[in-house]
Amino acid sequence: MSVRGGTRPEDLYDYVYSWKDYRTEAEVVRQLLVAEGISEGSSVLEAACGTGRYLEHLQQWFDVSGFDLDPTMLRAARWRVPKGAFFLGDMSTLQVEQSLDVLLCLFGGVGYLSPREQLAAGAAAFHNSLRPGGVALIEPWVEPEEFVAGRSWMQTYVSVNFKLARLVVPRRDGNRCVLDFHYQLARAGHRVEQLHAAEILWLHPLSTLIDVFENVGFEVRLTRQGFMPSKHLLICRRLS
Repeated sequence: MSVRGGTRPEDLYDYVYSWKDYRTEAEVVRQLLVAEGISEGSSVLEAACGTGRYLEHLQQWFDVSGFDLDPTMLRAARWRVPKGAFFLGDMSTLQVEQSLDVLLCLFGGVGYLSPREQLAAGAAAFHNSLRPGGVALIEPWVEPEEFVAGRSWMQTYVSVNFKLARLVVPRRDGNRCVLDFHYQLARAGHRVEQLHAAEILWLHPLSTLIDVFENVGFEVRLTRQGFMPSKHLLICRRLS
């Protein structure tokens, strides 16, 4: 939803998540990949890459690229990682010209894949994009038993001439997490702006994710080094 001055929720993404320590998390990702036998200089593609905050740091070790469904996010990613290759793409229909060493799907991005139509298709697309022995690193979204509906959340960003608050009270609709975000934005010299944006993410049980990725041919292992509240990462290796 656009407002005066053309501000959109996607323009505010990096401000909302300014608290997130992408540098440290990218170093953890690098260490995990090296432990899996992925050498520096290997090809790394990030699904749902957003504004390229992980790739900004990973580019010092790997040949990075990314894709997303949001052109605004991709413009920011290209600015942040000028040597990276970025393209519009859907996780469930991903196709690449050359096989990859690594595919990343972090910050709960897999939660955007619906369980019936898209999740298995996305897992198969990830598998087909990797070389034999390649690794997909998946960070799950919130699990159903961990989700707490009705709790209020607020994230803020404060600078001298710019104040931002994003508020949400998540609700549950079956296995869907429904997020109606409300933004309050105050910029020096402008009237206070209000924005609204809605997102839906699927609450996949961890066991379901493991089964789906194993069924398309991955060997799946679980690590407790994740960055979401559940603190899990799936290390998925393509066997053949």
